[in-house]
Amino acid sequence: MVRLDLWTRHLPYSADERAAESPLVYYWTRAHEVLVASDFQWIGGRYQPAPKEMTRWWNGLKRWLSRACVKLTDVTGKQAFYAFPSAFALLRSGIKYEAHHWDLDASIQSSTAPRAT
Repeated sequence: MVRLDLWTRHLPYSADERAAESPLVYYWTRAHEVLVASDFQWIGGRYQPAPKEMTRWWNGLKRWLSRACVKLTDVTGKQAFYAFPSAFALLRSGIKYEAHHWDLDASIQSSTAPRAT
């Protein structure tokens, strides 16, 4: 099973969006921009052996992410997040972020953007 929670917005809701009475997501109800961590997970072989093709695909995805993104870690180094160049630029500019309550500030400041390939 592969699970994806994808957040692409970082701007707060406009007055028109707030007035539309549609369900609003808390992150963007505030008056500031916020970058929210997306989740991409694979259950792997937790309950039964994973198909070889899926394992090969997952490992290829991890290799691609390691080349295309900046790896950010919490202060313990155990929690890892990957930021694409545009998201990393926002983080370096000081945008607020929500990374499941993990503190990535030191990693954001000490990391550098990946070279274009």
